[in-house]
Amino acid sequence: EVFELHTKGGAPGYEAFQAEDCFEEATGELIDVDLPYALYVPEDYTPTKKYALVLHVHDAGFMGEDPMITLTEAQGPVNFASPEVQKIAKDQGLGGIIVLAPQIEEELRSTRDDYSLSAAVPATWQLMDYITGKYNIDMNRIYGTGQSMGGMQVVAMAAQRDNYFAGLLP
Repeated sequence: EVFELHTKGGAPGYEAFQAEDCFEEATGELIDVDLPYALYVPEDYTPTKKYALVLHVHDAGFMGEDPMITLTEAQGPVNFASPEVQKIAKDQGLGGIIVLAPQIEEELRSTRDDYSLSAAVPATWQLMDYITGKYNIDMNRIYGTGQSMGGMQVVAMAAQRDNYFAGLLP
């Protein structure tokens, strides 16, 4: 219950992220993507403090439109939002950790067996750029994590922007 769920057709302020002109490698087309996501922002967030950001991408077995799926298929996002992990971040001088978990749909499987990436990857980048622009993120404390497909996605993303991530846990 500490995560905001941003869904297709969600209430104002809780809509899926609208990514535009995302390159779909399989077709060579630019498409728009409605990207549902779950977001944790510490309750005591203040823009005067710097925050770490953790991106977590789920595995291909849990694709769909409901961002609750990514929060229940793995413990990663919930663990990063836990009071224990938030305290560790605060003990290191940060305001805490913001956790971002996009929900990839079946038709946008982000990494494929033919080594192509879907439009979900540039959509995730646009969402990351939006979040880092909206919140006071320490740009030296951005981390990527994911399981299976999600692990491959964060590794592919790390190859696209040199030195963007401070660390990966695929």
